[in-house]
Amino acid sequence: MTHFAQGWSPDWAWVAAIRSISTVRDELYWNTVEPRKGVYVFPREYDSYMDTLRIAGISPLIVLSFENNNYDDGLTPYSDEP
Repeated sequence: MTHFAQGWSPDWAWVAAIRSISTVRDELYWNTVEPRKGVYVFPREYDSYMDTLRIAGISPLIVLSFENNNYDDGLTPYSDEP
């Protein structure tokens, strides 16, 4: 588990690649990716991070984590609301 969304530099990817690590799990913040309901935005730094992983030969498993203010009053999702 890496923590790019929490401020880790993507430079660590090169260290991981040298050590034959080919897969990482990480989170990107759901609130950032979907700032308005149904509107998805991937900030430049997220795209840059994905590019770094791709070039380093690392496959990411990304979780859109934590709450989103657009759903369930910003709480952990609990309803069937799409």
